[in-house]
Amino acid sequence: MIMDSVTVQQYQQNRYPAFFVDGITELSAGKFAKGIKTFSCNECFFQNKTDAVVPFVIIGEAMEQTYLMTFLTLPEYKGLKTSTVSVSAELFRDVKCGDTLEINAKLLINSRGLTRGTVTASVCGKIVAKADFTVVIPSVTEKFKPKQEN
Repeated sequence: MIMDSVTVQQYQQNRYPAFFVDGITELSAGKFAKGIKTFSCNECFFQNKTDAVVPFVIIGEAMEQTYLMTFLTLPEYKGLKTSTVSVSAELFRDVKCGDTLEINAKLLINSRGLTRGTVTASVCGKIVAKADFTVVIPSVTEKFKPKQEN
């Protein structure tokens, strides 16, 4: 594994209980990131039900957190706050207790603090979800705002 969950948290601001990446298995900063998330039966949203499914919002968040690593691993962006502008996502299959989500994120655009990318999530090689994200880095986009005259 290239990065464990502790190392991932050095690059992004998500923390427990809203942190959903166990590790980054492959990475090319500014291009792509591959991450994993194993859903144990101890997750709070399963509430001791082994037949429950992972809420789609949790899957989406794991996908986005992996996507963030495509650009937050660039030295100039490490640890900066991000803000989601838009998400277009689809769920194709349920994810259950014990499943390991394999997440593949690709950065398509990174310009002036605006990023766009695409992400797929699979379990045992079968795609369970896909999403497109638009995320900004406010501290970077702020530098490109026109100056206002008094």
